[in-house]
Amino acid sequence: MPYNDDSSIQDSENLWRRIPPDQITPDGNGGYRPSSKAFQNASQKFHDELMAPLGYTFEPGMSVDIASKTTVVAVLRNYQDSFLVEFTSGYARSLSQGVVGAPLPDDAAHAVVL
Repeated sequence: MPYNDDSSIQDSENLWRRIPPDQITPDGNGGYRPSSKAFQNASQKFHDELMAPLGYTFEPGMSVDIASKTTVVAVLRNYQDSFLVEFTSGYARSLSQGVVGAPLPDDAAHAVVL
C-alpha cells in the first residue's frame, strides 16, 4: 500500500478512533481523557500476537474510521466498553500526518493516519 496522503479525503472529514478503557486517564480536573498511548501507532509485537492470527498484514500508522462511511454502532460493535474520539483529517494534517484510506474486508471505513 502506498503511504501518500490521500487528497480525496477532505480536511473536513471526521475520523473516529476507538479508545479502550485501559487507555483513559484522569485529566487532573476531575474528568478523564485519552492517554497519549491511545494515539500511538500499533507495534509489530501487537500485530504479531493479535492481528496476524486474524489474517491482517502489518501496516504502520494509527487506525481510524472515516465517519461518513460507518456508524458509531458499527465502530463500537464488540467493544461496548470502549470510547470514541473524533478529529478531522485537517487536524491530523496540521500535525504533519497523512490520511490514507485502507479499507478492510470487515471495515470499509477503515483508514490510517501516518
